Amino acid sequence: MGMADTLSRLISEKSELEDKVIALVSGSENCSNEDSSDEDSLLVEESVKYVLNIMLDEVPVNAEQVKSETENDSELKMIKQFIKNGWPKVVSDPALSIWSNRRQELEVIDKCIMFSGKIVIPKNLRKSVLKVLHETHPGSAKMKGVAREYMYWPNIGRDIEDWVANSIMCQSAAKRPIKSELRPWPHTNRNWERVHIDFAGPCKDGKVYFIVIDAHSKWPEVFENMTTSSQSS
Repeated sequence: MGMADTLSRLISEKSELEDKVIALVSGSENCSNEDSSDEDSLLVEESVKYVLNIMLDEVPVNAEQVKSETENDSELKMIKQFIKNGWPKVVSDPALSIWSNRRQELEVIDKCIMFSGKIVIPKNLRKSVLKVLHETHPGSAKMKGVAREYMYWPNIGRDIEDWVANSIMCQSAAKRPIKSELRPWPHTNRNWERVHIDFAGPCKDGKVYFIVIDAHSKWPEVFENMTTSSQSS
């Protein structure tokens, strides 16, 4: 796929890009290979990088991180080689076959892999990307909307749903009060060693009663009170 086609696709939803970039793409698409000069090709390539950098501004990782981690990602490193040198006729590895089936939508731009105009996020950056996406766009629908526009990796939709589900479970667990262990009162050996007190009322007679119960003998003492204030008790 030519650079002009790539740039055309990248800017299709980016109306804020400069008119001169769009004009450059249109001119490059209309001219034949024989008429295209090396200078025009270079300008188109630089324009593609320009648009790529704009897209990276919308992703919670920077260009250098993506480039570096793409090189450190064994799977993506192999994909890059296939894109540049050609794909094998048979791809037996299930992880690679996912990419092989969509090979026409893959290309390498400025050391980053692009899938259908979106930036492919290396494995080591995906967790941090999901974290930031969830903080800024809570809910799987909003997260998927942003992801669909700017980034890609296999099963990104499922990963977003799992991340949101786990976050909701953690939030629910955090809101639950800690269950305290029920412990019986210690045994008493004599009367009035420990007492239990409480108020009862207001009763039908309009009065409040102060109740004292001996824990050992269970003997109750009831005192009439007009209020529950500490002074009257």
